Amino acid sequence: MLNGLAGFVGFIPLEQTLHFPVLTVNGSDVPTDSDAVPSWIAYSTDMSNSLLTGNSVDISGVDGAYRISIACTTANGFAVGNVYTVLVSYAMTSSARRQSFTFMVI
Repeated sequence: MLNGLAGFVGFIPLEQTLHFPVLTVNGSDVPTDSDAVPSWIAYSTDMSNSLLTGNSVDISGVDGAYRISIACTTANGFAVGNVYTVLVSYAMTSSARRQSFTFMVI
């Protein structure tokens, strides 16, 4: 079941937008749309500060597939050389789920 660490999604140049997919599954690990679109919070390197929050976008025609887009800009608090964590939260048949992703700004 995808409920926990999901992995490293890549390197992104500062002042660019990072896009990556999130897949949601039911209790049998079958790709299934969540109860509502997953929300996300991007955290600083030490996870002491949240930088941005948002909602994912449904990928039309693909069960359980969503896209997250994060503007990795200086104005949003991102800096070259730092690793960031994105916590994605959603519910599947009223059961709370969470996934964790990381990326590095270059």
